Amino acid sequence: MRQLAHLSKRAALLVLCTSICVRTASADEIRVMTSGTFTAAYLELRPQLERNLKVTIVTSATAMGVGSDSIPSRVERGEAVDVVIVADDALNALIKSGRILADSRVPLARSGIGMAVRKGAPKPDISTVDALKRTLLEATSIAYSASVSGQYLTTELFQRLGIADQVMSKSRRIDRERVGAVVARGEAEVGFQQISELMPEPGIDVVGPLPPEVQRVTVFSAGVAASSKNADAARALIRFLASSEAAGTVKASGLEPMASMGTRQSAPASTSNATKAIEKVLADAVARGDIPGVVAMVTDRRGIIYQGAFGLADAASRRPMTVDTIFRIASMTKPVTSLAVMQLVEQGRLSLDDPAEKYLPQLANLKVFESFDATTGAYTVRPAKRAPNVRHLLTHTAGFGYNFTSPIVRDFKPRAGDVYAAGPLLFEPGEQWLYSTGIDWGGRIVETLSGKKLETYFRDHIFTPLGMTDTAYNPPDDRRPRLTVVHQRRKDGTFEPDPVQPAWSVPQPVGGGGLASTASDYIRFVQMLLNQGTLNGTRILSAESVATMSRNQIGSVGVRAVKTAMPERSSDFAFVDDGRDKWGIGFMITANGKPGRRSAGSLSWGGINNTYFWIDPARGIGGVILMQFLPFADSKALAVYDAFEQAVYAR
Repeated sequence: MRQLAHLSKRAALLVLCTSICVRTASADEIRVMTSGTFTAAYLELRPQLERNLKVTIVTSATAMGVGSDSIPSRVERGEAVDVVIVADDALNALIKSGRILADSRVPLARSGIGMAVRKGAPKPDISTVDALKRTLLEATSIAYSASVSGQYLTTELFQRLGIADQVMSKSRRIDRERVGAVVARGEAEVGFQQISELMPEPGIDVVGPLPPEVQRVTVFSAGVAASSKNADAARALIRFLASSEAAGTVKASGLEPMASMGTRQSAPASTSNATKAIEKVLADAVARGDIPGVVAMVTDRRGIIYQGAFGLADAASRRPMTVDTIFRIASMTKPVTSLAVMQLVEQGRLSLDDPAEKYLPQLANLKVFESFDATTGAYTVRPAKRAPNVRHLLTHTAGFGYNFTSPIVRDFKPRAGDVYAAGPLLFEPGEQWLYSTGIDWGGRIVETLSGKKLETYFRDHIFTPLGMTDTAYNPPDDRRPRLTVVHQRRKDGTFEPDPVQPAWSVPQPVGGGGLASTASDYIRFVQMLLNQGTLNGTRILSAESVATMSRNQIGSVGVRAVKTAMPERSSDFAFVDDGRDKWGIGFMITANGKPGRRSAGSLSWGGINNTYFWIDPARGIGGVILMQFLPFADSKALAVYDAFEQAVYAR
């Protein structure tokens, strides 16, 4: 704590100095603008940065996002700067306005909101949403910061809790100092700010963080100014701040580093032989033209142990792939939906064995195909012998299909007068496995029972607690510059943008697909499952429920190596051990491990644009590899996936 107080004093001195010192940047200088929250860590790292880069670093520490002296305002006014460190949303706005280079953005650290009380005072309970609400109503006075955390409290959280009218009159915005200092002097009973800002204050106790359902995680990112004269050195500075070498200092300042302590980042200057082997696999695949671009990450239970980006996010414009590139992850949405269903199972809201029609009446009285003539389209149907249950929907055993996994689904056209709210089914529920739209219906169940739209439920109960800030059905417009293009392979093997790109907006999200995400976000989801439902002290699901998701849920039925019905969309499912692999809740389960690859019992799946992940509980390893082209299960994409996996296990 003394170290943090020391860092805080140095940050304050720096702010004072930079408010009265104005200099003109020279060729051997790098100018850095950093917010107060990241300043403490940055100051400790600056001497090492100056030694490594052999430059003088001129630093401005100022307000993050409000007022005429804020970082965004100063950058927009055209002040000389090379590196900007600020909240991710503010940085993306600067990218959108052209002030920051779009390909330079690197997430550095995360911070959640906590509560401060005067040292020695009773610590109120804010562990649940109801407890937080009571604490706010009972407090005699509330202080909040003028930064993004305060904006969130006053413009969103108080309204969500339904107490804005009661608490705003006793709440005070703090502009020029830390909220903790106001609480320490007894001028407010409780105060709210990012935990990293509260921790250095000696006269308070920090309570929290806020409950996961209402927590707002701020990501601090760095980018290179478009006007920078020292762009290469600026990029090198950012790489160091994002590295595992800097992670300990960042964590000591109260932030959660994106590069967890003791992990490796992909950095050419200091890579191990194992990292070089992984990078050779990915770089060679791009150089051969096997794939247009790729982002890959590996995690163990403690944090990321590899990350790298290679190739192009857009083959037409030659825009490079970066580690924070946003991908359409398609069916990698399915495990998220499955986890949401299991959260509701834990709450006693439903059972996996409940008939699906109990929650979705349109799934009652389903019909099954008795015959289908591929030439004429003539068909006959009969009543299903049994109703599909929730488990069937989540395990692709309900009898549904996709147009690319079933010629019947592809070609079926109802006769005039025939109306089917769902189906007809291709087989009796529980009797076969076929990759299908079943989890779309699982998403509908989540909406029905929670009373929330799927995107809202995911944000409140999964993405925000996990810090998956770039994952959404409808990302903010300022994320567009980071979105990769979906490509298709030409006949000559080269790539071009697919003429039909996924829509940026998804008005009606479904449980089976549609999410946009990054490798760094999805690897957090993977790490949470490796840790049996928890990440960084936040529990998303019980260990028992994770175990249920990881067990065979389809009995003697086997997962099929599906033959494609639409070769332009998908190749055959050659990655499946036909009839031997099993399915849990949201994942394929590897039946037989192979030397140098994932263990038996590993969980995996992918998305139609050749995005893939696996989770190996036995070895405590998980991987994400994201490409973005059609067709799914492309032989060269699968070869890169396999070679990447082998390089990971050769570490």
